[in-house]
Amino acid sequence: MNTHGGFFYTPAADDGASTAASASGFGSSSRPPPTAPRRLTPLQSSRLMAWLDAALLALSRNHRRRHAPDSPLRSLRAYCAAVLPVLAVLASVPPAPPAGSIKVGYLLQLSDVVPEACTGYDAHGGRPTGRAGEDVQQEEHDQEQLQEEELEDVGTTLARALQLMHLIDAQWHALVRGFELDYAAVQAEAAKLFPFIGPPATSAMPPSFDGRHAAAKPREVRQSDGASGRALSQTDRVRLQNIALRARTTLRAWGRAALDVEPLPEEDTFEKEERTRAEGDLEQKPEELDGIVELDDESEQSGDEVVVKQEGEEEEEEMEEVLVPPSTAHSASPPPRPREEQGKDDTEEGRHFANVFSKTFDPDASDEDEEDVKPVISHDYSTPPTRTPLKRQRSRTSSPPARRRAAPADAARHERQSSASPAASPPAQLSEGVLAWDKSFSRIFERTLAALADAQQMRLEREERNAAEGR
Repeated sequence: MNTHGGFFYTPAADDGASTAASASGFGSSSRPPPTAPRRLTPLQSSRLMAWLDAALLALSRNHRRRHAPDSPLRSLRAYCAAVLPVLAVLASVPPAPPAGSIKVGYLLQLSDVVPEACTGYDAHGGRPTGRAGEDVQQEEHDQEQLQEEELEDVGTTLARALQLMHLIDAQWHALVRGFELDYAAVQAEAAKLFPFIGPPATSAMPPSFDGRHAAAKPREVRQSDGASGRALSQTDRVRLQNIALRARTTLRAWGRAALDVEPLPEEDTFEKEERTRAEGDLEQKPEELDGIVELDDESEQSGDEVVVKQEGEEEEEEMEEVLVPPSTAHSASPPPRPREEQGKDDTEEGRHFANVFSKTFDPDASDEDEEDVKPVISHDYSTPPTRTPLKRQRSRTSSPPARRRAAPADAARHERQSSASPAASPPAQLSEGVLAWDKSFSRIFERTLAALADAQQMRLEREERNAAEGR
């Protein structure tokens, strides 16, 4: 059959489980032989990208218009029905290059969009969440339309979201492990793990999926020679890990809100930044911290004397530049005055400025210290300054500047913790059904994250082995 450069897609794959999985021998414990990798022609790849771009664009536009009365995605059920064909097409794309990079790029985009889109619907009936500032007439029109349509219970809405995330997780798990996915078996397992149960929603939740495959179950993946996980670069792996963790946190909070359970305690962003900044100031380099301590001790012992010595050296350098050597001086010019006479000014203004400049100001000293400290500076530079018994009084609790900067942040954080509401109290006991739902949401992307961790561990072991062998 001539497909004119297109790609194959069977809509029947979305209807549910296929009996071909058990009939083909995947239920046996024996490992099937590797399958030959399939490859797409350049024309097929371009047509595939055009179809995926149009499908994702229509999905995004309709989701943004989910509040409109004529929007085709007014419920989570309709949104999941629109996403399933895109997932089926991506599952049929072979992981072998060059189609592997296309599959990874669009699957990353879909994995990032779907969790946020699911949280845009209210779990009680799967309707869009309310908008701020909505007028009364529009609200009444929506209420009438909601009464005409069939509403779903909370359990069915949560099960739809978990089924969708299970299908995405299975595709990533097969892609990271380097296997070819049996999408029909994955759909059957998702429908079995998260069935559409009726009310009450939290009383008949089946046991959560633990991320392991039993030997007697139909195999979801088959080994492929051309899909060894090389389609994922290191950047894609890091991005996938971040998307998976963010999706798990977002959907878990959405599920707990739907079940009327208190959200998980989150760390204050401002408090985290303040603590990080304070730790960064304290964790300075040893040589920098030693220099601060030595400078602080030196200024504590002879702070005024150091200032006097520096000012004296600067004035001496200026005087050396002004003085003219005797060999080149004019015979009629008067001899230069001594330095003692040059530094003195008998006028009233000179005595005033000499008195002002003779004082040394310390920004860290208090008013009581200023009363006890007397000026020790002198304009007589003929003799070096001597150590005086009067030195600046400093508190014994003084600390380096870095620790003094961190003290206000610690005090503010302690004050916020002490004045916080009693939300840190132990949570109330939850029912078994609520705990089962929360456990299922906490295991979103579990197999993908486990596969990424195993791949990272294998890469580190390989690098250590190559380094030991001297490669």
